[in-house]
Amino acid sequence: MKKKMLGAGAAIMLAASVMMAGCGETGTAKESTSVDSGNIIVSSAETTQESNSRESQSEESKTEESTGESQTEESKTEESKSEEASKQESSQEEVETDENGIPKAYVPILDSCYNLLCYGVDNYESVEGLTGLEELVLWGTFQDYLSAVGYQIEDLSGDGVPELYIGERELGSAKDESSSPFVIYTIKDGKAVVSLEGWSRNYFAYLGNASFSNTGSNGAMYTVFGLYHLGKNGDLECDDFYFTYEKTEGNFEDIGIYHNTTGEYSKDQSELTEMTLEEYGLLMESYASKKQCMEIRPFYTYATESQIVDNSQPTGVKIQSIQYIEENVEFVNTYTMQENDYLTPVGFVFENPVQDFKVYSLELENVDEDGYIQFKKEVMGNYEKFDTSEALILNVTFPGSIPTVGISYIENGVERMFTLSLSGYDGSIIMTEIAQ
Repeated sequence: MKKKMLGAGAAIMLAASVMMAGCGETGTAKESTSVDSGNIIVSSAETTQESNSRESQSEESKTEESTGESQTEESKTEESKSEEASKQESSQEEVETDENGIPKAYVPILDSCYNLLCYGVDNYESVEGLTGLEELVLWGTFQDYLSAVGYQIEDLSGDGVPELYIGERELGSAKDESSSPFVIYTIKDGKAVVSLEGWSRNYFAYLGNASFSNTGSNGAMYTVFGLYHLGKNGDLECDDFYFTYEKTEGNFEDIGIYHNTTGEYSKDQSELTEMTLEEYGLLMESYASKKQCMEIRPFYTYATESQIVDNSQPTGVKIQSIQYIEENVEFVNTYTMQENDYLTPVGFVFENPVQDFKVYSLELENVDEDGYIQFKKEVMGNYEKFDTSEALILNVTFPGSIPTVGISYIENGVERMFTLSLSGYDGSIIMTEIAQ
C-alpha cells in the first residue's frame, strides 16, 4: 500500500512536470518563430530582401492557412461540444412527479417502506433494495421505526435525475440526518432502479459529493473495504476495492490484502499489496471519521395513499395542550381507555360542533395486496356531541409505531375517522385520517 501510494504521488508529480514542460515547450516555440521572423525582416541585400519578402509572404500565407485550420478545428470542437451537450440534454431522464412533487417512480417504494416500518415484514409488499431495512425491523430495538428511518430525494449524481436516499437516522443527533444509507435508487426509463444497497454485513457510509465507503464481511477471515461514487447515470462506480484472502489457498495463517478498482472479489483480477492487516484496519478507521450526514425526512412525516383519505376539508377537531385546555375551556370531559402506568393525555378542542364522537381501540388486522390497511375496531367510548365551548382529554397508551387508538365523529354531516400515534422524534401527537 505504501509503495502504491508513493507511486501514485510520483505519477501525479510526473504528470504535473509533463504539463509544465508542455506549457514551456509551447512558449519556446512561439518565441523561436518570433526571432526567425525578426531575422527575416532585418536584411540589407536587395536579393535577400526579395527572397525574404517571398519567404515572408509564404510564411504569412502559411500563418493564414494555419489560422484558418485552427479556426476550423475550433469550429469543429465547438460543434462537437454542442452535439455532446445536445445528446446529454436529449438523453436526460424526464422525471414525472405527483402532486406533492415526489417522483412517481419512487411513490410505491416510499409506500412500501412506510408499511414495513409500521406493520412489519409480514404486512408489506416486498420491494427490491430493502434488505437492510427488513433486517432493522426484524432485529432492531427501536420503539418507533418511523422516527428512526428517513428519506431524501436529491440529485446526488449531478445528472439531473434525483436519487431516492433511504437511511437510518443518526444516533445521538438533534437533527434529522443520516450518514448510513440502506438503499439509494435512481430512475431509468421511468422506473426506479437500485444504485446502492446496504445491509448488516455490507455497510455503506456517506462521504459527501456522491461518494461512499463500504465495509463488508464474508466471515471472520474475509473482509472487504471499498470506495465508490455515483456516476452521472446514477450507477455505483468503484474507485478502490480492498479485501483479505489467504495468499495460498487453505493457509489461513498467511492472509494478504488484495486491491483492484473493479469491485470484484477475485484474486485473479487483483494485485497483492504489501499492506499489513494493521495498516488495513487503520485505513478503514481513517474513513470512518470522514463520513458526512445528509438531511433526511423521518418517515413519520410521510403517509401512504392507502392510509390517507383525500379530503381537502380541514377538520375542526384540533389537538391542544392540556395546559391550554385547563386555562381556556369552560367544560372539560375526561376519558381514560385503560388504567396503567404509561398513560399519555391527549387534549381535543372543537372549532365546529361534532356529533357521535367515538373512541376506538385498534388492532392491525390486514394489509391487502394494494396496500390498504384494515384495523379491527372496538368502541371504547361514545359521546353524543361536543360543541365549541367544550374540550375532551383522552388518557391513552401508545405502545409502538402501529396505531392502537382511533377516533371518529360526524362534522358538518360527514363522518370522519382518524388514528392517533405518538412521534418518537418530538413526542407530539400525530392525527392521521383513514377510510372507515
